[in-house]
Amino acid sequence: MSENLSEEQVKEALESGYAQSEALLNDKDELDDFLYRLEQKIKEMPLVGKKFTMIPVMISLVKNYAQGKYTTVPYGTILAVLSALIYFLYPN
Repeated sequence: MSENLSEEQVKEALESGYAQSEALLNDKDELDDFLYRLEQKIKEMPLVGKKFTMIPVMISLVKNYAQGKYTTVPYGTILAVLSALIYFLYPN
């Protein structure tokens, strides 16, 4: 992916994933499956430097939120993080 995305394109990509993010947050089994597939994808990737270092942290945040362990993060932030993870796993 050599093209740079504009701020508007990034915003549109995130917002397009909000409905799917909400659906995942409301279905624990689907969320667990999605996060597992995401973790597997990261394990299969060659070392790519600092670009993807936050992905495991984002996965952990979503897992802990879904388990009720970390609820101080606003729901909209969780949707945005999950939407970004969806885009990472399933880029258009």
